[in-house]
Amino acid sequence: MILDDNVPFSSMNSKNKEKSPLLILGAPDAMTARICRDLGADFIWASSFVLSSLLGSKDDGMVNINRYMPLIEGLIAASSAPVILDFDICGRNRKECIYQLNKIKKLRLGGICIEDEGWPKVNAMLKSSLRRLVSPEKMAQKISTAKKTLNPGTFVIARTHSLIAKENLLELQNRINRYTRAGADILCMHYTGEKWDYYQGIINKLRISKPLMVIFSKFNFVPGALDCSKIKYILFPNQIYRMMMRPVIDFKNRQKKFSVRSVKFNPQKLIDIREIFNTFSKTC
Repeated sequence: MILDDNVPFSSMNSKNKEKSPLLILGAPDAMTARICRDLGADFIWASSFVLSSLLGSKDDGMVNINRYMPLIEGLIAASSAPVILDFDICGRNRKECIYQLNKIKKLRLGGICIEDEGWPKVNAMLKSSLRRLVSPEKMAQKISTAKKTLNPGTFVIARTHSLIAKENLLELQNRINRYTRAGADILCMHYTGEKWDYYQGIINKLRISKPLMVIFSKFNFVPGALDCSKIKYILFPNQIYRMMMRPVIDFKNRQKKFSVRSVKFNPQKLIDIREIFNTFSKTC
């Protein structure tokens, strides 16, 4: 991961820890969570997309938290860095929201992230005419409920998809104001485009009194167009999981006619099984 195209993020972070953004890395399992922490991640991200994929289900808004609990507990147990749960829409209604918040309250989470997508949820990376955001008032209620329900040390990230839904600047500012008043500790205006000078311009025009988190879903580096002095948290949500999938997809594409004899693994690309066991032993 590169900052300003040349400076490694980890180097910049270690030189000026107080002013540099904090790094959040998404880990698909306990073992990679441990590795991410050793790499210098300040927080581990429990991605709803990745967790859903591991369970073979749709990325549908985390509306049945019971299914995900063992996976989340594994991430928490493996890493000394606090885990942030990507809690999606939190719940389809107030009753479901309160129930789910009380379930995760028992976990040793550093924070949660709630987004203002409606139901059914549409993943931020997908272009869809079915995308509908909840009203700012309803999202503010979820934030307020989370702050009242969770343990005092658990922070709440309010993530808006206003830019993705192509709302205007006044509508975005209204959401920011309401989410701030509701008690959000961190704000995130998710942007899935590639014109980061445009995104920086949006940041400069808005009145923001809370720390900002920026998500890089398409990139493995921080674009040089961004002024990181205004950004306190940088998130790479699922790059590690997607890197893990790359060899599988390549292998699948190369198999024109599958047979046992056609299966070949390059030993130079395999991790020594002893290293895996050693890593696992450190997570227990």
